[in-house]
Amino acid sequence: MSIVEKALRKAQDSRRDLGNDAAGPAAASGPTERRQEEVRGDDAAARRSAVVAPEPPVHRIDIDVAELRAQHLLAPAADEARVRDEYRRVKWPLLEAANGKNVATQRTNLIMVTSSVPNEGKTFTSINLALSIATERDSSVLLIDTDIAKPNITRAFGLTNYKGLVDLLLD
Repeated sequence: MSIVEKALRKAQDSRRDLGNDAAGPAAASGPTERRQEEVRGDDAAARRSAVVAPEPPVHRIDIDVAELRAQHLLAPAADEARVRDEYRRVKWPLLEAANGKNVATQRTNLIMVTSSVPNEGKTFTSINLALSIATERDSSVLLIDTDIAKPNITRAFGLTNYKGLVDLLLD
């Protein structure tokens, strides 16, 4: 489970626990609104407060395989099996490191695809590796396009109308 998933689960559990408390549920209207409830027990004067996190927006992205192939971001159908096997060989050591099974590396769940030269296949590799990892059981992928000058991944998936990394950093 990723750090983001753990934090989300913790926020949801906290909200559920506060809603079922003996003091009764208190409604919150925003992410920064705080709730205070009396704690029943030995010290009746003890109080606790919790920040109630909003539900994250759910965005479903349908992947248009034909469009990605047209943009040369997926292998042609004739080479699909070969490329899928090649990415499968690349992802296994990465998944082992992420799950702490590789003793030679520290546990990490961050993968960065980079190059100092343009047109070496960073976008192709990022998309294909992310799709390959996403097909694994109990694995999820957060693909972040950090190319500020040419956000190709954002365009490839048709996400230009959504806020991106730069928007979040500026906000």
